Amino acid sequence: MYRDVMSLSKFLSRYVQVKGVDLNHVKHDEVKFLFPFLKRATFDEIKYNKELIYSGKVILVSDGKKTIPYYVPQLEMDVDYEYDEFERQSALTNIVDDKYYDYSSMSEYELRQLLRRKFNSKRNQKEAKKELLSRGIELKKTHKK
Repeated sequence: MYRDVMSLSKFLSRYVQVKGVDLNHVKHDEVKFLFPFLKRATFDEIKYNKELIYSGKVILVSDGKKTIPYYVPQLEMDVDYEYDEFERQSALTNIVDDKYYDYSSMSEYELRQLLRRKFNSKRNQKEAKKELLSRGIELKKTHKK
């Protein structure tokens, strides 16, 4: 249907004057929240009034998954205007467990869970491995040839 689609990062760079490495990861939902002054058009509007696309009043913008038509905002020419830096902040998802445990009272399953590197400290892994070995539980399977 439409072939000329602008990427969302390029649209924001040109019309909102933002730049940054994380600009390529922005999605339409975030744009709606961060930049409420950007107005969206509907596909029905451009279907019945193709002049919006041809005249450049509406641009099709893709974030890599969805394509949404946006009205082009009015630009003010200011030579001294600096681009704003766009930076995405990520929440900490992996919190490492560094508690002291009574390893002798833990079950084998609980000790094996402490061996997982993603969520436990090196000390917990080392102590869990020691406890499993002292119980005679083999951690690596050996294959007889």
